[in-house]
Order: sequence, then C-alpha cells, then structure tokens
Amino acid sequence: SLETKLWQAEEDAQRENLENVRLVTDVDRLREQVERSRGVEQERVQELERLGHELRKLEVAHAELQGVNQTREQRLRELEAVVQGDQGPPELASLQAEIRDLGAQRDQAQALERAAAELAKRRERELAEAGRTIRELRRTLEEHAGIAANLRGEVAVIQVRVDQYSASVPKLQERLRDQQKRSALRDEETSE
Repeated sequence: SLETKLWQAEEDAQRENLENVRLVTDVDRLREQVERSRGVEQERVQELERLGHELRKLEVAHAELQGVNQTREQRLRELEAVVQGDQGPPELASLQAEIRDLGAQRDQAQALERAAAELAKRRERELAEAGRTIRELRRTLEEHAGIAANLRGEVAVIQVRVDQYSASVPKLQERLRDQQKRSALRDEETSE
C-alpha cells in the first residue's frame, strides 16, 4: 500500500543518512591518519637530513685524522731512522721520548679513526632504515588517500540517493493524503 511505501521510503532515507554519517566519519578519520602520516614523514625527512649532515662531518673528521696519522707516522719513521743512525746519546733520549709520544698519538688517532668509521657505518644504517620507513609511510599515505577518495565517491552517491528519497517523500505524503481523502469519501458514501 501507499502508506507502507511511504514508511519504507522514510526508513530507507534514514538508513542512507546513517550510512552517510558513517562514511563521512570514516573519511574524516582517514584524513586525520593521512595528516599524521605526513607529519611523521616530515620528521623522518628532517632526521635524515640531520643524519646526513652528521655523516658528512664525520667523513671530514675521518679524512683529517687520516692526514694527521699519516704525518705522524712519517715523522715517526724519520725519528726511527735518526735513532738507528745513532746520533749520539744526548739526543737519543729526547728522540726516543718523542717517538713514544708520537706512537701514543698515532695509536690515539687510529682509535679515533676506528670510532669515526664505526659511527659513520651506524649512521649509514640509520639513514637506510629511515629511507625504508619513509617509503613505507608514503605507500601507506597513498593507500589512505585512495581509500579516502573512494569513500568520498561513495558518500556522494549516497547523498544523491538521500536527496532523491527526500524529494520523493513529499510526493508520497501527498499521494497518501489523497488516498486517505478518497478512502474517507468512499466510507462516507457507503455509510449514507
């Protein structure tokens, strides 16, 4: 009957409105996730840049240490050659002390070089990991953007349906009133 159709149309419109609200909420939630992902990605990019600068500084320091180490080793070889040439006892003690100092400095420079090399390797691993994380975040961001676009499309379709149902409700109500009037007239005619 017409009244049943009217109630059914109103229930359908309410269900569509609820679904529309749910989809809009999903779209908003996905939009927030996309924004958070962008924020995390920006933080990772900044961290990558900072690590890159730090790695370059370490590489420069490493090169400087290698230069100092080579200079000291050369001086050490020169001193050892002088000592082997037997310059005499007064200079020998000071040269041996200088050799020991230079040997200690060389050992210290080598230890610093090893530490710098290890730190550089660790930073490279961190950079690689940060790069992988950024690629994953970008992929996730693209997936969420695709889902959000699909949901916006669904919301638009549902909104059109809701508008159509809403537009048909007054017509159905008018038809119901007409039907009720006719029914009332028939009832009056049969009662007379």
